[in-house]
Amino acid sequence: MAKHIELLTKQVAAARLGLSVRRVMEMSMDDKFTRHRAFDPVTNRDAVMFDAAEIDAYKAQSTPAAAPRLLAPAAEPIAEFDLDDDGRGSGRLWLTLAEASGYSGLPVSHLLAAIDSGELGARDVGVRPGGHWRVRRLDLDAIEAKRKGARSPRN
Repeated sequence: MAKHIELLTKQVAAARLGLSVRRVMEMSMDDKFTRHRAFDPVTNRDAVMFDAAEIDAYKAQSTPAAAPRLLAPAAEPIAEFDLDDDGRGSGRLWLTLAEASGYSGLPVSHLLAAIDSGELGARDVGVRPGGHWRVRRLDLDAIEAKRKGARSPRN
């Protein structure tokens, strides 16, 4: 008698695990999950699917237990950040585009254009809260200094 298994699309498996589809596919290549090829009635194509029991077992196994308690609190803070009046830590080295806009006074559209042109260096951190670009404060300061230098009268 054939064993009946429930198959999940890679998108559903990723949602169950709270991971990206890309990460689930990487994990399947590392033999964490068995990939199955099956017909997906939604897309009308063969698709990569995963066994629901394997996904649920992995999720149960990887769910962390309660975090261990520290024996004593740290004597000093590990790092300190300068906080603005609105409490958004502009003392951080890397800022989201919204934070960079608030810090520099430049609109987000200008910052994106500067990133595209290469005038402003930025890191693509993938899909994260706050967008996928992070900009260094030093680079924003350099752009501001360049703008002020261009506006100053020459003697």
